[in-house]
Order: sequence, then C-alpha cells, then structure tokens
Amino acid sequence: MRNKLIFRAEGNAEIGLGHLYRLLGLHSILKDSEAYFVTSSKSLTSFFPENIHHIEISKDVNSELDWLADTFDPKDCILITDGYDFDYAYQQRIKELGFNLIAVDDFIKNDYAADVILNPAPIQSSNKFKSKECYGIPYALLRKEFIHEAQKGRSLKEIRKAFVSFGGSDYNKLALKTTRMLLEMNLFDEIHVLSGVSALEDLQNAFQDHSNVEIHHNLNVNQLIELMKKCQLAVVPCSTISYEVSCLGLFVLAGYYVDNQELIHEGLWRQQLIFDAGNYNEMTSEKMNSLVRSIINLSDHEKSQYLENQAKHFNGKQIENLNHLVDSLR
Repeated sequence: MRNKLIFRAEGNAEIGLGHLYRLLGLHSILKDSEAYFVTSSKSLTSFFPENIHHIEISKDVNSELDWLADTFDPKDCILITDGYDFDYAYQQRIKELGFNLIAVDDFIKNDYAADVILNPAPIQSSNKFKSKECYGIPYALLRKEFIHEAQKGRSLKEIRKAFVSFGGSDYNKLALKTTRMLLEMNLFDEIHVLSGVSALEDLQNAFQDHSNVEIHHNLNVNQLIELMKKCQLAVVPCSTISYEVSCLGLFVLAGYYVDNQELIHEGLWRQQLIFDAGNYNEMTSEKMNSLVRSIINLSDHEKSQYLENQAKHFNGKQIENLNHLVDSLR
C-alpha cells in the first residue's frame, strides 16, 4: 500500500506558478494521505497553504533522483510530477527506483515511462503509450473550492463587469494591453485585473487614474472566487484559470500566448466552451472589440445554451475521478 504522495514541481515569477497551483489543486481534493511538496530553492512557495509539508532540495544535492530514493521509500510512494524537465529519462529512472509515477503534462511527447499521463487538455486518448492516458476536464487539476462552485447552478446576468488575468509571468504585458482595449470600449462598469508579481507595478501605474479598474494581487482561493463571481466576462489564456472561471459560470473569452496552451485552446474551442481569442500576441483593438461585443450581444437563448454546455463539462466530478485514479496506484 503506497500511502505517501510526493508532489514535484517548480514555480516562480519567471516561469509562472501554474505547475505548482495544479498540484496544489490535486492535493486539495485527494483523500487523506501523507503528502510532501518538493521544490528547489528557485521556487516561490510563500503562498502555500499552512497544511502543506514542503521540502526544499538542497543546492548541495548532485542527483535529485538519488536524493528522492534516499529521502523516501519508493515502494511506499506515488510521485506526481508537473513540469517540462521531467522527461522520459527522468521518468524511466524513477520507475527503476521503484516509485509509482503520475506525469502531468501539457504536451503529448514521443514516449513516457510514467504509470499515468495526466493532461488537462480536452483531447482524445491516443492509445499509443503503455502509460494510462487521462486527459481533459474530467481530470482537471482544480482546487476543491472551484470544484464545489462548479456543482452550483448558473444563471443569466447582464455582462457589465470583466475579469482579466494572464498568469504570474506576464512577460508580454498582455494584461496591460487587454485592459487598455477593454477600457477603450467603454462597455464595463468595472474591470478587475488579477496580476502576478512581474506585471504588478506596471498595471498599478497604468490604471491608477481609472476608478473602474481595480488591480488585485496575492489573493487566497476564497478571495479569488469572490472576485470572479462579481464578474460576468473573463478574458484569460487557455491555462488552469480558464477552467477556474468556467467553474463559476463566466462567459470565457480565451486564447493562447505560449505553445503549452495550444492543446487546451483547441479542445475548449472544439467543445464550444470558449469564445476564441486565438493568439493573444497578435490581438488588435479592433478584434478584441468585435469579440467582446459579439459575446455581449448574444441572445438570452444563446447565453443559456453556452452556460448549459459549460455546466455539463464542469460538473464537479473531478474529485471522484482523481481519487479513483490515485487509489489505483496505491
């Protein structure tokens, strides 16, 4: 019986916090287990909940893999990785050491040695790997608070408030550009922008004289949910946050700006769960204006159809699915 869960990821202002937040989400919904979060010293972990047992890999460690095997009994552990450095060679060695392994991945690589591939993109299983493939929204790594919200009803509301977020490493200043575009339309009573550390100062300086723009930073999960619930339209990338706003019944205008968002973008668009922004790096004011107005001008029937489809996919069953998956590896 494997009673210990080891979550392995990295996150900071440079690479963003998505990998860490996904594993925190998974941790929050799994049944009671002895759990450890393992990061290097490069990771930002100050936002971890108090109940997280965090272990930092010492800079003196020459081999992470040997350190893991020395620190934990592989036969008692399930290792869950999320990141792009945990490649086939890493996975193969982890399996040789005796760990069971779940690899969370945004891409579809050529090969895997993991027991399970967990990909949040709504895509079809390829059946070309020996690993078990668990893809899409039924296995979305969301914090339990969002899953509970997804089980509540959705209702039609006039679109007057917008939510904008482009993650913790918004190096292209997309939140700034998008908020300016929304302001130019003069359609919203309030625009709420969730900022990471890297973009915070620029956003605060740019909109300090605009009373209808509010910049938010470092919110806990309940504060974030309350903020999102105030809004009716979300302008976000196809990352975890597009799933979070979908749990809360917002109309979701979503696209991509890096390649690891493209599979999720394709899947959400195909299932008619987003209004397609395409490549945000190529977004113009004219296109944004057209997209936003097309959403606002939907008929009540069209809005109801969108919310019904959203509720069908974001139905709160992830807790059951993921617990069953992890239990199968114990």
